[in-house]
Amino acid sequence: MSAQHALRVAHIITNLEVGGAETALQRLVLASDASVLESRVWSLRDIGTIGHRLLEQGIPVNAVGMSYGPQLLRGWKRLRQEVTQFRPDIIQGWMYHANLAASLLHRSLQPKPALVWNVRGALRALHNEKLSTRLMISATRLLSDTPARIINNSVASVEDHRRIGYPADRSIVIPNGFDTDHFQPLPLQQAELRQRFGLDAGDAALLGVIGRNHPIKGHRYFIEAVRQLARSGVKVKGVLAGPGWEPDSAAASELASSDPSLFICLGTVAQTELLLPALDVLCLPSLSEGFPNVLGEAMSCGVPCVASDVGDVAVLAGDTAEVVKAGDAQALAEAVTRWLQAAPHERRERCERSRQRIVDLYSQARSVAAYQELYTDLARNSNGLQ
Repeated sequence: MSAQHALRVAHIITNLEVGGAETALQRLVLASDASVLESRVWSLRDIGTIGHRLLEQGIPVNAVGMSYGPQLLRGWKRLRQEVTQFRPDIIQGWMYHANLAASLLHRSLQPKPALVWNVRGALRALHNEKLSTRLMISATRLLSDTPARIINNSVASVEDHRRIGYPADRSIVIPNGFDTDHFQPLPLQQAELRQRFGLDAGDAALLGVIGRNHPIKGHRYFIEAVRQLARSGVKVKGVLAGPGWEPDSAAASELASSDPSLFICLGTVAQTELLLPALDVLCLPSLSEGFPNVLGEAMSCGVPCVASDVGDVAVLAGDTAEVVKAGDAQALAEAVTRWLQAAPHERRERCERSRQRIVDLYSQARSVAAYQELYTDLARNSNGLQ
């Protein structure tokens, strides 16, 4: 491509707190070649943790503060004005609310940029989502023939959205990519890392789950599995990290009351690349996922993994993780036991293959290249670039 400028990409996202879509956006814009893509990010709500990280790295981020009432209209006017001034070649929505906003923006922009949606998750446990989210999914279904492409991070996501009316011929899969230099094994530093996070487990095995406190993430099954293991005499402690698991939260207080010293609640952890190697087993007990970041990150760190058989988990893990039926605490506990009882050389060999699978198939460079190729092709067709 011999365009006069780098392609201007306007990323629209609902918020920039830590989450799967937000993390994927962060990785994409930071790893992209600035001579190819000029990225700017608009959050419909606040700057958030990831917004501040992007700003520190020189990525322009604007938060328009949209909420209910008068602020909704003010925020919309600001968003439209700022995106219009940017004159994007590509307008990329991230998740349902932002996809809707991107589509409405697209109608008012001249010249017309290429419109792209990004849909991250599967819909197998939709009843666990908030009513507003379910309504937004229905609303965006009616507009799903407007984007040039709908990017999904998993085959399961494509199939689930096709069932509710999204057009399959516009949907493509770009799996999450992982920075394998950032997420790497640190076995020699495990004791130091545990001390850093206040994870004094003694001789107990640390079982961890990382994710927001939401029914769809299946924390109840992780908690029950840890309790089952403890009752059977296995020395374990459960570590819960993510929004809603702060030490002073109601969820943490309930666990401290019912199971003193069996669980450790950390809340949001910025440096998951250091928390993961501190664990003996990473658990993903979700009831629904598309292509979970935390599983790929743990595999890249060479950490043993147990995960629910949801979304593209089995595709991502191959034969390197224990994949069990979703919503089954007993199966989760039994899979953890298999890891803990494995001979050291077997455990080490399997974890090495786990990391190599991420290096070979799911590198960040491969994911970024796929986005850049898509944007370039769409912009060429939309704007006549040669």
